[in-house]
Amino acid sequence: MSKRGEREDEMDAEDRNSRARAFAAERDEWEDEMDAEGGSGKAGTFVAGLILGGLVGAGLALLLAPQSGADTRRSLARRARRLADDARDRYEEARHRIHRARQQRQKLKDEASAE
Repeated sequence: MSKRGEREDEMDAEDRNSRARAFAAERDEWEDEMDAEGGSGKAGTFVAGLILGGLVGAGLALLLAPQSGADTRRSLARRARRLADDARDRYEEARHRIHRARQQRQKLKDEASAE
């Protein structure tokens, strides 16, 4: 390896070392702030996160738990009936509107031809 390559490797190693020292200093400063604020350090933060995560997970499991198969089938059948009823009602309403529009058009046509 050339002297230039060795120097570059040394500079890279020094750069990595200085970045690692800066990261460690920031971590130590953060831990000191946590201790000053009444935090109990890494272990306390981990335990608090674990408890909070467990509670949130349990709550979501209760909210999102699937129904039994029979309940799900009944629910789907109910929804299908509602959709069919709604579609039938809308069809009838549209049919009546068309019928009234035709009657209106015919009336206007008759009035125009009478004049």
